[in-house]
Amino acid sequence: MAAPRPRHLFLTGFPGAGKTTCVLAALDALVAACGEASILGGFVTREVRDDATGARLGFDVHTLPPSRSRRHPLARRVADHPSETARDDAPNPHVVGAYAVDVRGALERVVVPNLREICSEEPEPEPEPEGGNPTPTPTPTRAAPRGAVSVVVIDEAGKMESLAPAFAPAVRAALANPSVVVLGVVPVGRKVNVARDVKDDPSVRCVTLDEGNRDGLARAIGEALVRCVRSNDPEIRLDEGGGGEVGGDEDATTRGNRSGL
Repeated sequence: MAAPRPRHLFLTGFPGAGKTTCVLAALDALVAACGEASILGGFVTREVRDDATGARLGFDVHTLPPSRSRRHPLARRVADHPSETARDDAPNPHVVGAYAVDVRGALERVVVPNLREICSEEPEPEPEPEGGNPTPTPTPTRAAPRGAVSVVVIDEAGKMESLAPAFAPAVRAALANPSVVVLGVVPVGRKVNVARDVKDDPSVRCVTLDEGNRDGLARAIGEALVRCVRSNDPEIRLDEGGGGEVGGDEDATTRGNRSGL
């Protein structure tokens, strides 16, 4: 029996390759051709830089679709916010590399609920924390019309996002949604569990991005998403002429990802 063709597309590559830039360019093409209603939900992660010096301060998450977007700080440099991690009772003790990560505010209250709303099935509940009740699972309120194919964006499924216990189940539920095509980003290598699970999922195609293939690949992805939505076919077919090689990131783990690990 032939293996099923991938339905979802994830980009990987070194820092600075332009993964988020590629995702945004593909989404622009999709919206221009099919309208914003073709984007069911998800999120992108964007750098925050100092206006004066250009130094990176951290990352913000921006939920989708754009007209209902919510922005929330995901991470800030520990050196700039020492109070976040200096005490045992600090409000945010989660640190990845040089950054303090707002797990509760950005991930548990913004990103995970956004993904849960588009799931065909509820993801697994969060483990109950000591001395308290688990965060209630919202009832899904947003779904693609029956028979229609929509796009969900997960940028990215990485180390910071995996700090939220409910994130990985929400990703799995999005991948299992038969009416959804997921366009996402994962870090290089296989050290992050959620990224490894995505790469091993037979419904996912993982493409390595670099500065040489970024522009052509963005065009090819945009065209592929338009075809999926217009034909109501959730099986993404990427035109190889757009550039990009499948896989190819397994020897790159030592170069790290946005966290600096």
